[in-house]
Amino acid sequence: MWQKEMMNFGVWTLRAPASQSAFIDAEGQVHHCEAGWEDDVFFSPLVSDDSLFQYGSLTKPVTSALAIRLIDQGVLDYDYRITELIEGLESHDEAKNYESVTLGNLMTHSAGVSGYMFSGKKPSWCPYSMSQMLNQKVWEMPEGAHRYSNLGYCLIGAAISRATGAHYRTAVEEAFSLGSYGIGFVDAPHSEGWVHPDYTYHDFYRDDILPSFDYYAASATAGMGGSAKGYARLMHALLGSSLEGSLTEKSELCDYHKIRNCYGKLFYLYETPSGELFNAKGGHMPGYSSVLVINESREVFVWLGNTDTPNASSGINTTRFIDLLGERGF
Repeated sequence: MWQKEMMNFGVWTLRAPASQSAFIDAEGQVHHCEAGWEDDVFFSPLVSDDSLFQYGSLTKPVTSALAIRLIDQGVLDYDYRITELIEGLESHDEAKNYESVTLGNLMTHSAGVSGYMFSGKKPSWCPYSMSQMLNQKVWEMPEGAHRYSNLGYCLIGAAISRATGAHYRTAVEEAFSLGSYGIGFVDAPHSEGWVHPDYTYHDFYRDDILPSFDYYAASATAGMGGSAKGYARLMHALLGSSLEGSLTEKSELCDYHKIRNCYGKLFYLYETPSGELFNAKGGHMPGYSSVLVINESREVFVWLGNTDTPNASSGINTTRFIDLLGERGF
């Protein structure tokens, strides 16, 4: 019953014409719900448990999971300095702004790296021309502070690619068999076979003005897509193996009573007003939104919708969504 209530919240508050949710309980059983049509109402197939949505930033925990696996294997290190990606860098002075930028603090959004990944006006230099990294601003980050960075995760993807000797997409597919979960990479704003994005609440994009991102460059930060069921199954499998001990825990350095404030290596920690402690992550791409929530029993809940959630940047509705999960006993 509570899962149906969450779906209703997705339709009426998050304003998703089409959506999915998947819940994996403590016994590993998968429960799923769907709402809406894949494209035109009444004239297209109903959303099924296998319908495809863009994940947006739900890609980031998968990128972190691969980095953690490579660290466990001794291939990478949390203290790996990201300037090692720049071939032929000899001048220490050139890299002085990046001396403190390591793989570990990129994963926790505490590196202070700032730059654009999703601007249609400027092509992305990452992961193609890593020397341009030195032209980007690095903010001074007090201990415990976070500055969310899509660029930071592109740099992590580049580090993974260099460590494995394979393109990021190839490396992560081989590591986690993404295809077996029905998970793939997005190459366009909308592709045949994917649920159609809804731009009703976007400030700029619409069906005749589509996003023009470099989707390949965004692979490690927001490039994946698939179903809620597939993503939940992948996260459940990773939590039972390579991510043991990697969930975010309480810290005096950040406020876990606020969403997107207390980041760990994969998720942020959030405590609801009802006292439920969740590891969570949200995702957005134009026309799509997503939410992942993991409770203390390591049960996994995923919601996907084809909407730009109203007031997404403020996090108001996401907070209400997760609070409702806490109230309903997830």
